[in-house]
Amino acid sequence: SAGSKILFATDEWFAAADNMLKDEDPLFDPDAFCEQGKVMDGWETRRRREAGHDFCVIKLTQRAQLFGLEIDTAFFTGNH
Repeated sequence: SAGSKILFATDEWFAAADNMLKDEDPLFDPDAFCEQGKVMDGWETRRRREAGHDFCVIKLTQRAQLFGLEIDTAFFTGNH
């Protein structure tokens, strides 16, 4: 993440968007729970019942021109 932060996320019901900025690999702990319920290690939103998409706004640490973005879903094994 190198200082980047989430400025806005449409939904963080199941897991915080800040999880996307972690430098380390996800770690699933079957016994970890918090006030939201099961602690998840990625960004997870509620299922939508209306049209639209979930999104977030990320503030980078410096001005940059992006040429690509990698979204790694390798550790999300459900919701196919």
